[in-house]
Amino acid sequence: TKAVLSAWGAMSKVYFVSFMPLIALAQGVLPLLAYSFGAKLPSRFMRCSKIMFVWEIGITIVLEVVILAFTPLIAKLFSTEQRFLDFFVPAMRIMVSGVFMQPLVMSLFPMLQAVGKGGLGGMLLALKTCFIPLVLQLGLSWWVGDYWGAVYAYPVTEVVSALLAALFFVKNRHLFEGSQELPVVKKE
Repeated sequence: TKAVLSAWGAMSKVYFVSFMPLIALAQGVLPLLAYSFGAKLPSRFMRCSKIMFVWEIGITIVLEVVILAFTPLIAKLFSTEQRFLDFFVPAMRIMVSGVFMQPLVMSLFPMLQAVGKGGLGGMLLALKTCFIPLVLQLGLSWWVGDYWGAVYAYPVTEVVSALLAALFFVKNRHLFEGSQELPVVKKE
């Protein structure tokens, strides 16, 4: 119906707001991480990463609480049609239920960029925002038999993305902590 399609558009805007500040913070911290890595100061790199991660957790928790607490009011910013509200309110609450896991991905991708693994960081972000949600939305909608499967795909996407970020962190931890072998340049 038109109400459900309208609600999807509105929900995607609200969902985007939940991670937009995290991307901004990550991009702002990226030069500090790159400078620390280039200066061979792994303790400063990790300290900066931890501060970014803690701030991202705080931002995410505040945004998630606000979205969950004020979902009916947020819905009415877009429409007051009853069918719209009947779908938007429960669907939005399900959709943002896993948002608290976003800092795992959003803090790792600038770390990867800073150590010269921008392709891997970009791949992680693309998987989180495009590929994993698409596959899960199609799969869960088919399995459930209606569009609610696409709603349930969002928290599952957050879990899968967080696990993938944890794997990438573990595999690249040696770069972040400074135990990598840097090329030796002979001084003349």
